[in-house]
Formats: sequence, structure tokens, C-alpha cells
Amino acid sequence: MQPKIEEKKILKNAFYYTISNIITLIISFLSVTVLTYILNPTEYGAVNFYTSTVSMLTIILSVSISSSISRYYYDKQTNYRSYVKSICLFIFIFNGILLPFFLLFSKEISSFLNIDIFLYYLIIIGSYIGIFLDFYETHLIATQNAKMHMIFKTIPLLLNTVISIFLILMLKNTNGGFIRIITIMIINFLFLLYIFFKNKSLLKEKAKLSNVKVALIFSLPLVLHSLSNYVLTYFDKLVINQYGNLASTGMYSLATKIGEVLLLVINSLNYSWAPVFYQNNGDYTKVENIIKKYAQFIFFVCIIIIFYSENAVKLIVGSDFYDSLSIIPILCLGYLFVFLYQLYVNYAIYRKKTINITINTILAAILNIVLNYIFVPKFGYKVAAYTTLVSYFVLFLLHYCNSKYILKGKVYKLTKLKSEFIYLILALVIYVFTKICFHNVVIIILIRTIFIVYLLIKYDIINMLKKILTREGE
Repeated sequence: MQPKIEEKKILKNAFYYTISNIITLIISFLSVTVLTYILNPTEYGAVNFYTSTVSMLTIILSVSISSSISRYYYDKQTNYRSYVKSICLFIFIFNGILLPFFLLFSKEISSFLNIDIFLYYLIIIGSYIGIFLDFYETHLIATQNAKMHMIFKTIPLLLNTVISIFLILMLKNTNGGFIRIITIMIINFLFLLYIFFKNKSLLKEKAKLSNVKVALIFSLPLVLHSLSNYVLTYFDKLVINQYGNLASTGMYSLATKIGEVLLLVINSLNYSWAPVFYQNNGDYTKVENIIKKYAQFIFFVCIIIIFYSENAVKLIVGSDFYDSLSIIPILCLGYLFVFLYQLYVNYAIYRKKTINITINTILAAILNIVLNYIFVPKFGYKVAAYTTLVSYFVLFLLHYCNSKYILKGKVYKLTKLKSEFIYLILALVIYVFTKICFHNVVIIILIRTIFIVYLLIKYDIINMLKKILTREGE
């Protein structure tokens, strides 16, 4: 039986991560509603291209070294504060050396990406800011400071959303996409200054080259892993933009934005149980019960998005974006395999087998690249949803085999999720049946809702949410 203290700790953190994601979802939906009306698909595509590219460059420029923070926070032989000071100083120097390269080849790189040179410079600046914001977020997760993580994720998002929308409406003759991007950059930079002054005592710590060596040995293999992992979510947009335009990118980005609601839920729950998993020597029995509960909740959310997203999103976005809504269910199925992949990659991280992780993720990323270059030029942006689904399935399969057969770990048994998969398949049958056989929206929603109510009772979702949101048992 799972120890009570572990469930209490997980539920406490899950409470803050859940609240954070609820606020994030509300702000995101409101911003999507407004932005798709006041921005055209090209401007909206530019914003999403910026955010996607910045996330990818952040991985490269940080050499994924922040990933070592979560692992070495629990290493009793490591002086954590000195460790953080050392790797921050290394990244600052490393990126100072790289900056001339980005400036010297700015025209060539922007031409390859098929973007305006001004947008390219904004991406570079945003990436340099993002490196240290990523460091701080990883630190909060490692130290299980979920309450501060909630503030960190929601306040800047709220500010840049409200301010950018206000400025776009006021400056009607200006490119709204650039206004949105510049606002995000300024707010993030101000928040970075706040983080710096709040943690300036780190400057007194002694930086050690040995800390950098330890961090690089752990993280360098994860650079390709993180980058390959990001390729799975980013590369489709790059290919769409290369063979289409920013308008197509904007259409696809909206669909991914809705589907990523599921990713927010998946990641927030992973943040809450993974640190406890590491603390308990990679023993799945310590978190087995909570994984089962979280799996039921994740599958439930996935089915809700598949059932209702298309009709709901039509109420909040401009008609120019309607064509992309049909691929949301495919994206959700792909993101569901992210949850399954996380179950097993966390074991490899605990075992410090980062090379194994990297090899598997690279293979899935290469598959994604090949599939996108083959099918997107022929069939358009919608096929990228299917390449995403296939790639994430392969990613999950590779990491499952790595943890179970190569590392020979006593991993979480997939048979424990048999009923969840059965209900998901049944939900997909209902979704297709109602979409083909009925044209009355009220009847479609009614039939789907009957099944949702059944799952609500079957999985005891109300009680599960009550535990998370009230931190029951704390």
C-alpha cells in the first residue's frame, strides 16, 4: 500500500499545479478568443512561430544543463547553491561566445526559416531571456515549491496577455503580432530582473569547475533528447511554414493550442509525482496508486476535449480558423502517449541513463522529420497531426522498452491501464458515430454527455478533484 505521507505530498503539490493550470487555461482561452479576432492568421502564426522557436533555442543555448538541477538537488554530496551558481555562470559565458555567430549569420538563418529579419532578432533576444527563466522554473520544481511555481507561471502570462491585447487595440495600424511578441519579451525580462534580485545572495557562493563538469556529463546527452523531444512538437510547424505560409502555421497552431490543454494537465501531474519518485529510489510502488488515479483523470480530460472541443472553440475564435478544428482529436491522442512516455522516461532519468534516453528520443524525432517532409508538402498542414500521433507512439514504445528490457526495471505495468484504454476506444467510436450519423448539435452533445457522466461516476472524478483542490489529507 502506498505510504500516506507520499500521497499527501503529491496532492499538496498537485493542488498548486492544478490551480496554476486552471488559471493558465482560462487566460489562454481568453487570449485565443481575442487574438484570433484582432489578429489575422499571418500575425497569429508569427506569434506562435516566435514562442515555438524560442522554446527550441532555449534548449540549445542552455545545453539542457538545467535538467540536472532536478536530479542533483537530492544528491547529498552536492552543495546545491554552489552548483546552481556554477552552471548559471557557465551558461552566461557560453552564450556570450555564441552571440556573434547569431548576428553574423542573421540573414542566412532568417532566410532559411522564411521569416522577417526583425522577427529573427526578437527570437534571439527572447531565447536569451528564456534560458534563465527555464533555470528558475526547474529550480522551483526540484525544490517542490509548487506555490511559487504557480505565481511564476500565471502572473507574467496574465500581464503580457492583458497589456498586449490593449496595445494591439490601441495601435490598430501596427503589426499586432509584433506587438504581442515584444510585450511578452518585456514582461519576461522584468520578471527575470525580479528573480535575479530575489536570489542575488547566490553571487556570494563559490563557483566550481567540478560542478560544471558534473552538470555537463549529466545534461549533454539530454541536449539531443530535449531537442529531439521538442522537434516532435515544433518541427511540424517549421515544415508547414516552409511549404505553406504563416497563415497555415497559424491555423495549425490554434489546433495544437487547444490540444495542448491535455499536455498542461499531463505535465502538472508529472511535476507532482516525479520528484517524490526520485526521492524514493525510483520505486514505482511508492506512487503506483496515484499514477492510476492520475491516468484515469488524464484519459477523462482527453475524451472531454475530443467530444466537445470543435463545437466549443467555434464559439470563441474567428471563422478563419474553423478549418483546423477537425485535427484536435488526433493531436489529443498523440499527447496521450506523452503521459505514457513520461511514466518510463522518469525511471531512466533516476538511473542517470541519459544516453539511452537521448538515443530513443532522437529516433522518434528523426521519424517525425521524415514523415513531415514526406507528407506535409503533399497533403497540407492537417497531416502533421497524424505524424505527431505516430511519432509520440514510437517515443513511448522506445522508452518503455528501454526501462523494462534494457534497464531491467520493475516498471509500471501497462495492464493496469487496460480499462482506461477500453473506455478511450469506446469514446472514439461514439465520437465518430455521432459525427457521421447526426447533424443536430444538441443530439450529438447529449449522446456524448451521457458517456461522460458515466465516466464521471466510474472514475469518481468529483472526489478526485476534491482531493487535489482541497489537498485532502494534508
